[in-house]
Amino acid sequence: MNRQILALVAVVFTLFAGVAHAAEPPARTVLVIVDGLHFKAPERLSLPVFNQLARTGSVVDKVTGIIPYHPTHGEYARVHTSSYPNPMMMAGTLFLSAKQRMLQHEFGDAAFIANSRSYQSITDGYEVVIQQVGTDAVAVGRAIEVLRDFAPDFLRLHLQNTGNGGSETLEAADDAPWKHDIWHPDSPYVAKAAEADRQVGRLVAALQDMGQWDDTLFIVTSDHGQTTTGWHPTLPEESWMFPAVFHGPGIRAGHRIEWADQTDFVPTIAHLAGVPAPNEDGGAGRVLTPILAGSDDQSDGLSLIYPLNQVLARYIVAEAELILASREAPYLNSLAMSMESRFYGLRRVMNWHEMGSVEALTEHDREVVLAMEGALAQWREAQTGATAP
Repeated sequence: MNRQILALVAVVFTLFAGVAHAAEPPARTVLVIVDGLHFKAPERLSLPVFNQLARTGSVVDKVTGIIPYHPTHGEYARVHTSSYPNPMMMAGTLFLSAKQRMLQHEFGDAAFIANSRSYQSITDGYEVVIQQVGTDAVAVGRAIEVLRDFAPDFLRLHLQNTGNGGSETLEAADDAPWKHDIWHPDSPYVAKAAEADRQVGRLVAALQDMGQWDDTLFIVTSDHGQTTTGWHPTLPEESWMFPAVFHGPGIRAGHRIEWADQTDFVPTIAHLAGVPAPNEDGGAGRVLTPILAGSDDQSDGLSLIYPLNQVLARYIVAEAELILASREAPYLNSLAMSMESRFYGLRRVMNWHEMGSVEALTEHDREVVLAMEGALAQWREAQTGATAP
């Protein structure tokens, strides 16, 4: 097995050597989603293909996606079958609508492949849709077939099994040495992340064999992060952040930035591919100019979603604390109910557009949270005074 891995890496290294970045738009874009990839996975795990792409492309160390919340009822659930990050990624905006235009609508021949059926609601606009539960190897095999036989100008490939490995780590038997530790060398997460990387290398090799590598914009990223204990609950920042690597025509070689937003992918791809961005509202991302070939932007990137997530997480905690404290002070329950009607939280995602911009949404919600936290602090101070001798 080790000889096979080394051989594959050697092939990939050879394929990447001497890649030129053409001024013309790429002939095709391939977007690979490795489900639930921790933002530190490229440095902590054996992912040689990802890391070689990083050496000859551009890396974002910490892409921030919206908190991976998944309502099962309400307006959002009537439209979407997956958590928030997937439609937001493909729309390129945090401001969702019932009839959402997405990146695939801007291409003529788009293909969607996933080894999961969770993403049905974002498949509109694709000419080819394959959702076949199975291994990452099967999904990559189907992607190679589609690239060879259909020649799409945009392909989105979702490899589900790394995220499944995180869930298996979380739910492992009590005597499993990797329970609640995705980094344990024997954890399912480690094995499945390594397999996903091998399959990405297989896809790269196939593109080279077909003579399609040099003019392909190739992106490997995730839909959401992964906690050290497994899976992607709402509060931990690890759930929100993941890496990305961009490679191909128009991409700066050997460059790295720290921050970007998941919503930046679509405007960046659209810019490079020469197609319109599907959404340019106040929730939309920005073109990642620091990673563009020939760019003089030396900034380390920016995230608008990260401070919004921080406020959303603070609200969850403050609301819970108000409700718990209301057992002794019922007026705090009334306050929590009042604040819920004012707060544009995770349960009101379909209304976020009413705030006009991500910055305005964040600032409005921050003021609500500050009022909640202030009321809690005031109540606690009063309790301390009442019990003082």
